Amino acid sequence: MISTIDIQSSDFYRDPYPFYEMLRREDPVHHVTQLDVWLVTRYDLVAEVFSDYRRFGKAWPEGVAPYNGPRPAEFAALDDIPADMLDSDPPDHTRLRRLVSKAFTPKAVEQQRDRILALVDRLIDAMLDKGEFDLVEDFAVPIPVRIISHILGVPETDYVQFQNWTVDFVRSFDVTQSAEVKNRGMAAHLKLLNYFDELVAERRGRGGDDLISRLLEVEDQGDTLSHGDLLAMCVLMLFGGYETTFSLISNGTRLMLGHPEQRDLMRTGPHLARAACEELVRYESPVQRIGYIAQHDMSFGGAEIPKGGVVLACIGAANRDPAIFSDPNVLDITRANNKQIAFGRGVHYCIGAPLAILEASIAIPRALERMPDLHIVDTELDWAATSAHRRLQSLTARSR
Repeated sequence: MISTIDIQSSDFYRDPYPFYEMLRREDPVHHVTQLDVWLVTRYDLVAEVFSDYRRFGKAWPEGVAPYNGPRPAEFAALDDIPADMLDSDPPDHTRLRRLVSKAFTPKAVEQQRDRILALVDRLIDAMLDKGEFDLVEDFAVPIPVRIISHILGVPETDYVQFQNWTVDFVRSFDVTQSAEVKNRGMAAHLKLLNYFDELVAERRGRGGDDLISRLLEVEDQGDTLSHGDLLAMCVLMLFGGYETTFSLISNGTRLMLGHPEQRDLMRTGPHLARAACEELVRYESPVQRIGYIAQHDMSFGGAEIPKGGVVLACIGAANRDPAIFSDPNVLDITRANNKQIAFGRGVHYCIGAPLAILEASIAIPRALERMPDLHIVDTELDWAATSAHRRLQSLTARSR
């Protein structure tokens, strides 16, 4: 029954796809009454939410109180930080994106290839020494955190602490999470902001090749980043560089091991690595949904959504829509014309998508190449208690 679907249940966390199929067919804009949000599951409707920021925005419309209400007093300082790209609409979003986009051009991203490969090899060396290891903690998580930390200019000595803060911060990005998880995330957010505040002060006027130094110097059509904008941008780059990539690497490696025919195809040549990653993010989308806010009362997909209503564009459901993808529940790394929307669409298309694909397209094939006997030990997968992300908390494996 549609009315009994619980997106906070262990069954949903473990395997949301049967629920998505039912919702797409029977109620593609479903009102989740226990959370008072609208879950959009059909590909064409999700694409419309992504593309029409005048109807589905990131800012709360005038006269509407934020969904989560005021923050606890100990985290009130977060209210003074300007909205980042993820939580702003044009023209503010356009200005912020223009100022940071140069750091994520194809040329700039490609310059990270050798560093990514060297890091991947170091992590594989350590796993080979262990024999048994956690593919999440020992492999998938360190890659994106350390690469984006390097891009930002974070010293290597701070990587472990930085990683811990990032994990707590990212886990709080879900309307279904408990107050405890959200408070821990806000505490981590404050620590990250304070850290970046000190790092920016240290870099100001000194110059350098890291992203923070370049953002301090950047001028684009007479525009610059304010100090608050800069701090918000640093935290966003960390969030964006971490969540999708580590889930793609851990889930992607697991899926390749579970589909030996696809693994063998990937091994036929590096030309398939990128296509494989595009298919992996379609099949098991790391970010399962993204929230938007109805900017006015509207009828949409058969539902009546009020001004200020929270609309969850469900990527995980859209990327398995049979109206768009033939055999959507089949993993096929040779899939032609893959129209996956794991990184969004429109003005909020993920600026770090090329970096995520590059990291995964290096890490997954390299792990399979250097650990030919790699196999998963866990008999039951340890899915995180969130329906917003398709995230494994751990994945025990052996290399022999």
